[in-house]
Amino acid sequence: MQEELEDLYAAQEAGIAFILGHSHVRAKQGSSVLKKLALNYGYNFLRRICKGLDVALKVPLVSLSEVGMVYS
Repeated sequence: MQEELEDLYAAQEAGIAFILGHSHVRAKQGSSVLKKLALNYGYNFLRRICKGLDVALKVPLVSLSEVGMVYS
C-alpha cells in the first residue's frame, strides 16, 4: 500500500490529470413507489451530502475531469 501511495504522490507532483466517475441512479418507470422514493430521492440525497473524492483527495480543479453515467 505504501508503494501505491508513493506512486500517487509522484503522479500528483508530475501534474497528472485526475478523472473521477459519477453514477446517477434512477428507478425505472414501472417501479414501485417505495423503490422510486428510495432510489430517486434517498440515494441522490446521500450522494449530495457526502464529501466527494475530489475534496477528500485534495485534487486541484485545474487537474480534474469528471465523467458520469446514468443507471436506471
